[in-house]
Amino acid sequence: MRRILVILACAFAVAAAVEVLLRCAEPPEIYFRTWYRNGIHRPDPVYGFRWTPGYDGHMRHPDGVYAPVPLRLNEYGFRMPVASTNAGPDAVRVAVLGGRSMMFCFGLSDADSIPGRMAAVSPRPVVVQNVTLAGVDLYRNWHLAREQIGAFRPDVILVCMYKQDPAAFLEFAPEFTRLPPPPATEEELFVLWDGIAGGRSPMINRLGRRHDASYVVYGLCNIEDRLLDSFDRLQGWVHRRQQEGKTPTPQDEARSRSLAAFLRHIATSPVSGGAAVGVVLLPQRNKPAGLYSDFVHLLPREMGRIDIHAQMAGELGRLGWIAENHYGRKLADRIARPMVEEALRLRDASGR
Repeated sequence: MRRILVILACAFAVAAAVEVLLRCAEPPEIYFRTWYRNGIHRPDPVYGFRWTPGYDGHMRHPDGVYAPVPLRLNEYGFRMPVASTNAGPDAVRVAVLGGRSMMFCFGLSDADSIPGRMAAVSPRPVVVQNVTLAGVDLYRNWHLAREQIGAFRPDVILVCMYKQDPAAFLEFAPEFTRLPPPPATEEELFVLWDGIAGGRSPMINRLGRRHDASYVVYGLCNIEDRLLDSFDRLQGWVHRRQQEGKTPTPQDEARSRSLAAFLRHIATSPVSGGAAVGVVLLPQRNKPAGLYSDFVHLLPREMGRIDIHAQMAGELGRLGWIAENHYGRKLADRIARPMVEEALRLRDASGR
C-alpha cells in the first residue's frame, strides 16, 4: 500500500511540474483558444448549430496559424465572396460547395483561400462564393447553403468531395428534402470554447470547458481521442479486408445510386437556377494516388469532374500543410488553378 501511495505521489508531482513548465512557456488562454474567436456558431433547433451571420473574428491554431487570421462571414453566415480585379456584371459566378474545413480553407485569409486564388489566377473575370462550412457534411451543407446559393445565382457550382461516404445519402433518397437530425444536443455542442465539441472523447464531453483548464488534463483527453481514432481505423481496415472480393449487394448498389442521385438533385434543383455542376475530388494527405478509384464510377457520367488528388499525389507532401492537415497557401494555390479551369470549361459547355 505504501508503495502505491509513493507511486501516486510521484506521478502527481511530475504532472504538477509539467503543468507549471508548460504554463510558463505558453499561457493557456493563448494555446487553448484556438480555431475561432468565440461567437462563430449559434444554436439552431433544426441543424443543431449555424454559423453566425456577420461574424467578424479570427482563426488561429498552434500548427502554422499562430498569428490570428481575420475571418468575416456575410449576411448568410458564409465566407465573403472574392472577385477578380476586373470583375464586372458579366463575370462568371462560381459557387463552391462541400469539402468541410478543407474547402472552407481554415487558417487562410480570403485572398489566400482556394476561392481567393481562383479569382486571382483566372484568365477571365470571375466571382467566387464559398458556401462550404467547416465541420458540416455535404448533405447538411447543401441545405444550409440553399438560401445563399439562390441569392448568389451562380453560373457554375463545384461540389467538392472529401472523405464522403456514399451511404450518407441513402437514408434521404430519393427526394433529398428531409432534413438530417442535429449532430448533437445543445449541451454537447455549446459547452466548449468555439461553440462545438472538439472531439468524440467521452472525457471531453463529460468535462466540457474544464477539459482545457489544465495542460495535463487536455493531454489525457487527447490521448483518449487518439485511441478512439486508432480503434476506428482498425475497424475500418478489418471491414475493408472483409469486403475484398465480395459481390456487391443490392444495398451497396442502392448506396452508390444514392450519391449520383443526390448530385443530380443539386443540378436540377430550382435553387441552383440551371447552373452547370461539376465534382471536385480534393487532395488528402498521405493517401495513394488512386484514393478515389472506387468512388469515381459512382458519379453521374454527364457531370464534369476533376480528381485533383490523383493529379497532385506525388507532390502533396512538399507543398505545406497547416492546422492539423489543412491546406497551406501554396497547396491552396495549386488546387485553385484546375478548379477555375474546370469552372470556366463548364460555363462554356453550358452555353449560359
